[in-house]
Amino acid sequence: MTQGWPRRTRLGDHTTWRPEWTSGRPLLWWYLTFGHLPRVAEHSTRAAAALGPLEQVDVPPREWLHLTLCEVGFRDEVDESQVKEGAWAVAEALQEAAPVELRLGPVNSLYDAVVLEAHPMDGLRGLRATVRGAMATAGLRKAQPGEAQFWPHVTIGYLNAPADHRALMDSIGSTGLTTTSVTADRLELVEVTRADRHYRWRTRASLSLGRALVPRG
Repeated sequence: MTQGWPRRTRLGDHTTWRPEWTSGRPLLWWYLTFGHLPRVAEHSTRAAAALGPLEQVDVPPREWLHLTLCEVGFRDEVDESQVKEGAWAVAEALQEAAPVELRLGPVNSLYDAVVLEAHPMDGLRGLRATVRGAMATAGLRKAQPGEAQFWPHVTIGYLNAPADHRALMDSIGSTGLTTTSVTADRLELVEVTRADRHYRWRTRASLSLGRALVPRG
């Protein structure tokens, strides 16, 4: 476990999180996505294999794996012009940004999910702060109190009932000790919809770090 990582003996039910985020109501987020990086899916599949038989854990499909950077706002509360302006502001702010050399693992728990820790944490927090600041120029979601408590991760299992941290880690066993390295270069602004105890998204803008950044989508 990474030093300073939140430690909880009992974990909560993710399905009760944020009652205002109702089924079918899109919420805008910035994600690092991995659909073009098969190593992420392969590694997460190995780590999540032991979670499949556990009734209190919902394992997301491989295509929805992501690393959440920051929230933008509910789609029905955000002007379309702000969405476009914010995406261009992020593209401009990251013109000189290089792809992120990302290390995923070990497996850990976080509040109401089983996750792969994502490192380097300081670098990912810096990327998040840059995105936050750029979006703020469009009037969208300035940095919130507790920003430093952002723990970068990739979720491999959402809890649908309270669970014990140690029991989950014991179920995963030695798989939880493994890590993998990838070069993450795709940043996406997405509309995320909750449905069937999973999350699906529609891409609104897609940026490739290390290249000329022009929002697509």
